[in-house]
Amino acid sequence: SDLIQAEEYDERGREASNQPRIEGDHLAFVDSGTWVRYANFYFPGTPTQISVSAAIQGGPIESPTTATQRVYLYLVAPGASYSRTTAMKVAEIAVTGSSWYTYQTVSTTNVSKVPEGAYDIILDFSGGINVDSFSIDEIKIVEPATVTGLEISVRPNKVVYQPGEAL
Repeated sequence: SDLIQAEEYDERGREASNQPRIEGDHLAFVDSGTWVRYANFYFPGTPTQISVSAAIQGGPIESPTTATQRVYLYLVAPGASYSRTTAMKVAEIAVTGSSWYTYQTVSTTNVSKVPEGAYDIILDFSGGINVDSFSIDEIKIVEPATVTGLEISVRPNKVVYQPGEAL
């Protein structure tokens, strides 16, 4: 499985006061209700394992305590809007730590069934956490032109291709 850098997202969203953003080489300032999208991945079926590298702490920086947050992985059709209630939840990974600067990789094999196809990956969060990267076994990045059901606009001619139409 290839490592996907968390800061290389295609879209970010929020339903909370914080907006996720890039801090150097990781994704920071995520909170409950914030999410990030990674576009155009092909799943040949259900992944065997999903991993995330993340750091978390409770309490103030001066006197940290141990805390646990969750990273949720959802899938949506390429370009589709995201909502926790309508997206396909694939995995939930609990990360426990006591330092914003100590990253650990946590994995799960408890993965929901994924039908073969192209999807956008959504990472959603239960609360404050820093994310460096994640990996999903057996997936591939696909070129947008090969994704079925996607409408593509080509510039400068602004020619619109319909789903299934040859390019």
